[in-house]
Amino acid sequence: MQKEKDEKQRVVDLELPVDYTQGERSHQDWINLLVDSIFNVLGQSYCVVSWVKDYPIISIRSGEIPARKELADLIERFRVTFREKFSGKFPKMISLNGVPLEKVPAGGIRIPTEFDMAVSLQSEGDTIGFLGLLSIGNGRVPKSQRELIRNSAFEITSALRMLWELMVLERNRLESIIQGMIDGIVLINENGDVLYANPSARSFLGLPQRRQIRLENLNEAHHLNIVSMVQESVRKQLDVQNQIRKVDSIGKILGINIQKVMDRNGIHLGWIVILRDITDSWEMDRLRKEFVADISHNLNSPLTALTEGVYLLLDGTAGPISERQERYLKMMRENVERMDRMVSHLLEITRMEIQDSQLERRRQVNMNVLLKKTVTTYQWIADKKRIRIREEIPSQEIVLLVDRDQISQVFNNLLDNSIKFTPEGGTIWVGMKNDGREVLFWVKDNGIGIPKSEQELIFTKFHRVNNAFNTRIKGYGLGLSIAQEIVENYKGNIWVESDVGKGSTFWFRLPTEV
Repeated sequence: MQKEKDEKQRVVDLELPVDYTQGERSHQDWINLLVDSIFNVLGQSYCVVSWVKDYPIISIRSGEIPARKELADLIERFRVTFREKFSGKFPKMISLNGVPLEKVPAGGIRIPTEFDMAVSLQSEGDTIGFLGLLSIGNGRVPKSQRELIRNSAFEITSALRMLWELMVLERNRLESIIQGMIDGIVLINENGDVLYANPSARSFLGLPQRRQIRLENLNEAHHLNIVSMVQESVRKQLDVQNQIRKVDSIGKILGINIQKVMDRNGIHLGWIVILRDITDSWEMDRLRKEFVADISHNLNSPLTALTEGVYLLLDGTAGPISERQERYLKMMRENVERMDRMVSHLLEITRMEIQDSQLERRRQVNMNVLLKKTVTTYQWIADKKRIRIREEIPSQEIVLLVDRDQISQVFNNLLDNSIKFTPEGGTIWVGMKNDGREVLFWVKDNGIGIPKSEQELIFTKFHRVNNAFNTRIKGYGLGLSIAQEIVENYKGNIWVESDVGKGSTFWFRLPTEV
């Protein structure tokens, strides 16, 4: 009986072709491919235990899930079987189909007590790893097939070598295709190890073209660091993860897609990272949004003037009108109001699209110039009400890393409100100053003011101050809410100080390093 047991556990040496076990590819990479090929040939009624020297995990690949206690016994048999071939210590970390052993359910099938075949993997006479194969599945594997595997170890190792070479041939063919792709491709196994990165991926990331890449090497990427995304996918076992990143060093906008890879039997093989250059499409989308926003904004002002003119005619301000003229004017008013609503909705949709963008177009912006341009834009509106706008802008330039359009929108919303709620002949002060780590901005007026009870609510979406003056002014109660969202997105804050009948001052701060 002991003799039969020893024979079953005989270890066979498999010398791997030198050309395929050196260079950039890691031994673990090739062993994983070999195990995949074994399952493709023999089917899912087998279990393979493999380990490559210096690798921190013993990997188990099984078509069915054994009980956790069975797996522990299997690993102990693995260590005992190859102890004569390896005098060092085997790692304590175990994974089953890419899942850590401690997360494997306690229940499962029972498996045999011995390996059908044990193989020591050699390269140029050195042992690089071990592989144990056993049949499982409660008799699904015919007894004759199990016996054939046990008694034909040398023939099988020769077949494995041939399988290895065929596998390499197919891999090289696939690699040639991936090498020529314009998308960046990074392959990661179930344990989070980087198996492969094509030239496009190396170029996007900023990594040497010929250096072997490991996960820790990705931290050294000159252009783009995707380590946190990869680690999150591995840690949370995410099926799909998508992000968009702007890479200033190469002047590109990249779409990053990380997907879990499963084989046809539902076994997790790892993840694939796809890096795609979407600069052109993103720029076209940005231009479209800006075009719609500009058109909507340019339509809004003449429509407002047209609406006010129709109301003046209907009120008889310009003189008496006949019933027929009144009927035509009312039809005109209804259509102008409908168009005004359409433009307002279009403006809001554009705002939400830009706001929901995952990529902020931040540049070094001269705030002195930006603030003066905003004042110039609204000066003609203020002139209609004989309102003076006084600039309190320092002579020293203040430059911040911001999205010009977003900060302009904050100034626009605050200045527009001040003009609306300041009576004719009033004054508005617009200014800023550098406080070292922060830049303080303000828009101050001597308008109607805001009651204390309303001051905490005015930044709430769709909230409008309840007073007689406000009912005569068109608005949706979104301007201050939008301004707050933008400022807080830059880690700043916005607030108001106001007294009824004396006016209001809107303040906001932005850190100098945003």
